[in-house]
Amino acid sequence: MVKKIEGHEEANSSTENNPKKIKEVTKTYLITDFEDVEYTDDNLIDLKELEEMQKKFFGDTSQTLYTLLYYIQQEDRLDYFKNNESGRMGSINSLFQIEDEKQKLVNIRQARKRVGELTDYLEKQIKEIESSLCKDLENIPGAQAKYKKLFKKDIVWDVENPVISTKESLDQILHILNGIREIVLNRENLENDFKNIKYNNFLNDAMLETRLKAYIIVEKIQADIEKYIEKKQKLLFLKDEAKKVKKLDFINIEYRQLGGYVNKPEVCENLVQKVLEYRQIEKNIHETQQSINELIRMREQLIKISDDETILGEGICPYCGYDWKEKEQLSKNIEKTTEDVNSLLGTAGKQMKDTIDEIREIFMKNVWSNAELLISELEKDVLLSSFMEFEESDIIEKHKYIEQFLKNNAFEINMSKENSVDSIEKDIQQIQDIIKETICILPEEYYQKKTQYQFDTILTDYFFSIGDIAELKETDISEKAIFLKYKFALQEREKTKQVERLKRQKECLEKEVSKKLNQYMKDWKASIDKYQGNIISQIEIPFYIYSARILQSYQGGQGILIRDKDGKEELNSIRFTTPNEEHDVLYTMSSGQLSGILLAFSLALHKIFVNEGLNIMLIDDPVQCMDDLNIVSFVELMRTEFPDIQLLISTHENSFAGYILYKYKKYSLPAKRCNLKEISMSQN
Repeated sequence: MVKKIEGHEEANSSTENNPKKIKEVTKTYLITDFEDVEYTDDNLIDLKELEEMQKKFFGDTSQTLYTLLYYIQQEDRLDYFKNNESGRMGSINSLFQIEDEKQKLVNIRQARKRVGELTDYLEKQIKEIESSLCKDLENIPGAQAKYKKLFKKDIVWDVENPVISTKESLDQILHILNGIREIVLNRENLENDFKNIKYNNFLNDAMLETRLKAYIIVEKIQADIEKYIEKKQKLLFLKDEAKKVKKLDFINIEYRQLGGYVNKPEVCENLVQKVLEYRQIEKNIHETQQSINELIRMREQLIKISDDETILGEGICPYCGYDWKEKEQLSKNIEKTTEDVNSLLGTAGKQMKDTIDEIREIFMKNVWSNAELLISELEKDVLLSSFMEFEESDIIEKHKYIEQFLKNNAFEINMSKENSVDSIEKDIQQIQDIIKETICILPEEYYQKKTQYQFDTILTDYFFSIGDIAELKETDISEKAIFLKYKFALQEREKTKQVERLKRQKECLEKEVSKKLNQYMKDWKASIDKYQGNIISQIEIPFYIYSARILQSYQGGQGILIRDKDGKEELNSIRFTTPNEEHDVLYTMSSGQLSGILLAFSLALHKIFVNEGLNIMLIDDPVQCMDDLNIVSFVELMRTEFPDIQLLISTHENSFAGYILYKYKKYSLPAKRCNLKEISMSQN
């Protein structure tokens, strides 16, 4: 088997040529002999196949054995000491292949822990079930009964196999069944109670009188409702026009529509033309003249209404606030001021005034008097006055609401034939009285039952409608109660059996499984401890001797001991100390001294556990950081203790190499010095 590194290749990153990846960049060839060497792809072995061959010929721990027993490397020399004390023990365990045994011990402990957790879980389950068991099961008549669905709704306990967890749950269900029984027995009172509630809600409605008034009005005018709608529109129009007349706004009156209502179309058409003339003149008048005309118009309006004592009665001018003491004096001054203002108008302004005066005179004499008669006639209609209080859609909606209520509850109402305010009020009161008389008085016992069993909640939760109650029989309810008690008794007996099963399982875990696991763990642990102790006992004496011989310059003057960190029953860690110290040497010695200790430890491992078939040791630059006395001691130790093994020692110290060659030749031991640089240059 030959390993060959092809040489440095160009790479995209330094990690591809990292020395630590030597396994990946090294090619391995399997050849028949070293005389006729041909490195072809046919002889090439891939990494996975190489690992399988290595395990086959050298064992699963060959790599570990090599690094711990045959090869002492320079790089990361102190890693073993820098590792924590438990980690050091792990290396020893790995060396002697007891990781599986240690893992089995961990598994046993975990299994014991899980058994304990399972035992606690079973105990918790037992307590929970026992706490829910009925203490008075013997007094529950659990006679066998057949299943029969009681409700149309889907109820969790109205099934063939209901789950009733506790006695309290059963009592709650039985209480509900008693309430349902009372509802069935008091069905007539319940229906009357619903009617009473419905009627009282109706009578207590804040909008009731308004709705009843709308109902009565529509009932009286139903045959002529279209005419009343037309009358309403006409009266609203006339009242709007009356507001314009009151303001002396004769220009904006709707003359054509008004002429149609009072049968004066010709006169009103003439007035329309006059208004058009006025607007044409108005366009030509300067803004200032318009203001003067408006002032005159307002003054005239004030004079027209001067009979109203509240306006001029105290003689105070409503424009400037001057006190004229008497009404007559104020009126004279208003007239005089009007004449003065009139004198300011030009020809166009005079023409406008004359036009508006003409319009007013014609309108008041020939049209408005008829309109006032029509308004008076319409306002005498009481039904129309009431109808006008509502919007058309609103009054229809309110009528339908009352009509539907009266129809659904079979109320017959005979309204008076009079059409007056009093008759409408009487009809409203009549409807209210009829409904009040229908409300009946229920027995006090019924209200007690209703409160005790919460009838409203039961009806909401268990029935789609009150009609479902009529289909229930008292015997059905009683049989349902017997069936539920029977099912509950069966469940309680099953829970008792379950408790017994859980107790047996818990007892088996505690007495059999847990006991055996404890003994198994104890025996397994003792075997591991004994094996580990045997390993340490084999290493400690040669290690103590070798470390003492290498560290002759150490002020302690003694070797190094291997100790368990805590002295516990299980060997979990390794501590290296001097005989008089408790602290690990990692914290008390220099790097050179630690390097010597590592050499002593590696040599001790090699001495005790090395395979005799492979008599070789490779040491990479062993004297780094060591002083001269330690170097001499190391060479003497190697010469005297390992004279029969092949040593391959690398170093960059010429003096060290020469010293080794000198000592070995002096004692007639074979030794050879190779300069790799010279060999490389000679080959090139």
